[in-house]
Amino acid sequence: MLRGYKIITVTHKSIEVGDLGAYVVPARDGSVYPFLEEAKAHFGIEELMYLQTCNRIMFVLFDQQVPRLPEAQDLFSFFHPEKEASFYHRLNESFVEYSDLEAVEHIFSVAASVDSLVVGEREILRQLRTAYEECNEAGLTGDSIRLLMKYAIESAKKVYNHTRIGEKAVSVASLASTMLFDKGLTPADPVLLVGAGETNTIIAKVLKKRGFKDVTIFNRSLAKAQFLASLSEGNAFALDHLPKHHRPWKAMIVCTSAPQAIITEEIFRELNSRDSAYSHKLVLDLGIPKNVAPEVVEMDAVTYIEIEGVRAKAQEHLNFRKKEVKQAVQIIHAYGKEFMKAFQQRQIEKALSQLPTAINQVKERAINEVFQKDISQLDEPSRALVMEMMDYMEKKCVGIPIKVAKTSV
Repeated sequence: MLRGYKIITVTHKSIEVGDLGAYVVPARDGSVYPFLEEAKAHFGIEELMYLQTCNRIMFVLFDQQVPRLPEAQDLFSFFHPEKEASFYHRLNESFVEYSDLEAVEHIFSVAASVDSLVVGEREILRQLRTAYEECNEAGLTGDSIRLLMKYAIESAKKVYNHTRIGEKAVSVASLASTMLFDKGLTPADPVLLVGAGETNTIIAKVLKKRGFKDVTIFNRSLAKAQFLASLSEGNAFALDHLPKHHRPWKAMIVCTSAPQAIITEEIFRELNSRDSAYSHKLVLDLGIPKNVAPEVVEMDAVTYIEIEGVRAKAQEHLNFRKKEVKQAVQIIHAYGKEFMKAFQQRQIEKALSQLPTAINQVKERAINEVFQKDISQLDEPSRALVMEMMDYMEKKCVGIPIKVAKTSV
């Protein structure tokens, strides 16, 4: 029986993407993992994994003692004790919860981009793997989420290899970039990238492919900005240099993990005060929460595009892939059944893991206590034969129940 898995998630399907920022796990000293470790200890759960993307917040939980798994309100209130009652009223309408096999198949759907804002984009699989690796490194996950991720990756690869779901697919980042081009951005225009994470890395590659030559990257970590600049043949600066930037620019693309707006009205006006070449600016905000202050959004000389604006564009791609989605779902269901068998097998293996030690202890007691006097009276060849027989029986006693367990699943 498959029990112990639980997923709590808030996605683009239930709320406006721009509002997801209210649900993210706050960072402490630049990292969410210490806070996640506290949550794991607070609820007493065995394993926890956290995924945050531009259109999804997801917690993957596992505990053999199912009652220990927290409810959505308890989990979010742990991370956001400052929120008022209205927040939790919205939460009740926004979160979705999956348990057991439904949870397993949901994460398979996420990995295969069936549940993505842009169905067929492969970026989510990389994001999911990265989230798992970082949570595992932080000691948050264990054997059960490891097994789940193994099958999630395998099922996603089969979906991509045996359907056309990824044909002509684009990521959220590249789709958002296309919207900028539709607004008149050309390769001759200078562009500012604020943030050097996965999303802006994809955008930088799109810009390079399109022939953009004047790209400037700003990031808290100068090393990351320099690495991204090396991919896009751009210039790199630390984030605190942004207000001092004196060169003209046409478009700004912002995507950071900052918990508040970093493009404030003051910074924006200071940037514009030294730029007479472009009177109208394009601003693409892919941050969750939003990285651009409302005062900037409302300016007359600004065309503002946020992640929510990608939703309608993504619908066009979904219409093409509806038939492929049906095939993908069939593959996911099949892998769900395979996972159930693997999970049950793994539980048996863990239950039997103490068997070799226990049988060895019985053998040692038989030799050194129960039959010690009788064995000591044997000649050397006879004693050797008895020991050989005991070793043989020990090996067989370990192997038989394991073999029976494997065939019974």
